[in-house]
Amino acid sequence: MDSTQELDAMRAVASALDAVAADARVRIVAWAAARYAVGGAVAGRVAAMRDQSDVATAHAAATALLGTHHRTFAEFFSAVGPQKESEKALVAGYWVQKYRGVRTLDAGAVNRELKHLGHPVRNITAAFDDLQLHKPALAVQTSKGGPTRQARNRYAITAAGEKAVLEMFAARAERKE
Repeated sequence: MDSTQELDAMRAVASALDAVAADARVRIVAWAAARYAVGGAVAGRVAAMRDQSDVATAHAAATALLGTHHRTFAEFFSAVGPQKESEKALVAGYWVQKYRGVRTLDAGAVNRELKHLGHPVRNITAAFDDLQLHKPALAVQTSKGGPTRQARNRYAITAAGEKAVLEMFAARAERKE
């Protein structure tokens, strides 16, 4: 199979999966993985990519493993399943940074995304502080909006933070298999 045939097959699969609901996608991809005996290979590939620095490739593989494209933050948040407040801030920050294309995050805007889902973080600054204290740092503060503790801080999710989100994403997907 040459690369053109492979791309054509990927387009056909993407087109077919885009036409059905998210829960149906999961069943279809699970069936296809079993039918063509590639489920273990996909999971193994995601695990191997977790150790690589190519976060974009790992994200694509994790998305393929779960069998769905997350068109909304709510779908993505549910798929990753963060538990701790700092994890919620990380996942929301990742979504805003990756899917909205912003370079730096306003902590208040990140928490508003979480509030819309019914998962607000009590103290978003403290959550981002926890992310910064993690070794390696999962987020970094890029600027402070004023001299007070209540100032609007701006953050960026680091490559280590992106990797952490992808690991949560892949781990949750593997548990669902």
